[in-house]
Amino acid sequence: MSIHGIGIDAADVPRISRLQRSSGGFVRHWFTRDEIARCDAAERPELAYAGRFAAKEAVWKALRLEGWPGAVPWRLIAIRDEGVRVRVELAGEVATRAADAGIGPIQVDWLVADSVAVAVAIAESR
Repeated sequence: MSIHGIGIDAADVPRISRLQRSSGGFVRHWFTRDEIARCDAAERPELAYAGRFAAKEAVWKALRLEGWPGAVPWRLIAIRDEGVRVRVELAGEVATRAADAGIGPIQVDWLVADSVAVAVAIAESR
């Protein structure tokens, strides 16, 4: 395995919780429908949102896509948790640019506490 990039991010859980509750704009901008459904169904949605938020930021940093034109399309980076395993799905232009850059699988994991969510992502080269 050759590493293309590593990304780390920390998210302030109370801040994410306020954003999540204050308007749907934050949630709709950052998360896919599936992610929203999973977060809203969680015992503590604010922790689920914060973990995914940090994971998406970490993935974007690990991708190191140079010269991205404009705002990051966060919904094109989906974080799927399947029990203890977390999977990253890229879509659209993000997936195309990652493939063109020779990026293969992306590993991500996170830890969430009451006040902070921390995530790390490793993008492998093909």
